[in-house]
Amino acid sequence: MRRHLRARAWLAGAAVLALAACDGGSPETPADPSTDSTETGSATTTAEAPMPASNAAAPAPEADTEAASADPSGDPIVAAVQANPHRSDAQAARDVYRHPVETLRFFGLKPDQTVTEQLPGWYTEILGALLAEDGHYIAVNEHPSLLPEDHPYRPGRARFVDDFDTDRPMFGERAEAATLGGPEPMIPDASVDTALVIRATHGMVYAGTLEPMLAEYFRILKPGGVLGIVQHREDPASQNTPADRRGYLKESDVIEWVTAAGFELAEKSEINANPKDPKDHPPGVWALPPVLTLGEENRDTYLAIGESDRMTLKFVKPKG
Repeated sequence: MRRHLRARAWLAGAAVLALAACDGGSPETPADPSTDSTETGSATTTAEAPMPASNAAAPAPEADTEAASADPSGDPIVAAVQANPHRSDAQAARDVYRHPVETLRFFGLKPDQTVTEQLPGWYTEILGALLAEDGHYIAVNEHPSLLPEDHPYRPGRARFVDDFDTDRPMFGERAEAATLGGPEPMIPDASVDTALVIRATHGMVYAGTLEPMLAEYFRILKPGGVLGIVQHREDPASQNTPADRRGYLKESDVIEWVTAAGFELAEKSEINANPKDPKDHPPGVWALPPVLTLGEENRDTYLAIGESDRMTLKFVKPKG
């Protein structure tokens, strides 16, 4: 594996690119509707599309009692969420929908683990702080060879390792970026404690990379290691299929695909469930916050729903 530290001069340019990407991507390369990250013509930003500024005054539901009342000094996960100087107010405002403390506890994260995060984004600031001193953070993405040569996001995958900036205050000395599925493995076999795939499974399904990526996760995880998946959840009775590219997947399908790759389903959680999400939005999940792709059309309705209904699944690589 390689460690990629970026020159300080790069940071100013990257900030400009990130701002452009958060506005929906450059004219040359529009935002990828199948993922929560946004690619531009010359860099990959890791943040999800933010809530538009006009939504800042929208009321949010009350924060989870457990997370809000916890003492940050006694729990490293709570500290990484609530006492983290690297988290922006905009990102922290989404805790009421994303439930980071409960989600990371459910997956069993510890500050001394080696953890991968696919399509690094909203969780990156939290994971960087949690793992900075004793852990090992690895941002991962698909190797470009897994995508067709004419796929519009292959160039971004090819730049991913060089463009992902590990030389940021939130990261410790061991932070890295790597791709999975290439001819020369960048992450050793059985070296990862936890692999997080958060709101990214649909992107792999649409790109046709799910099967090889699951094989890679099985390879890099230690026996007993955890594959943690959070994914927009389709109604089990829905006639929609992945071909409709709405961002939602059926929980039964995800479980079937992942267990077929050799993993065992250890536990399911409703931490990220949202019963108010009817899942019938014409453009799919992106009609909801934070994207609000329909603009003012039914905006108040979508804000009242909040972020999507999501499955939270904990898989393990068998020890035997």
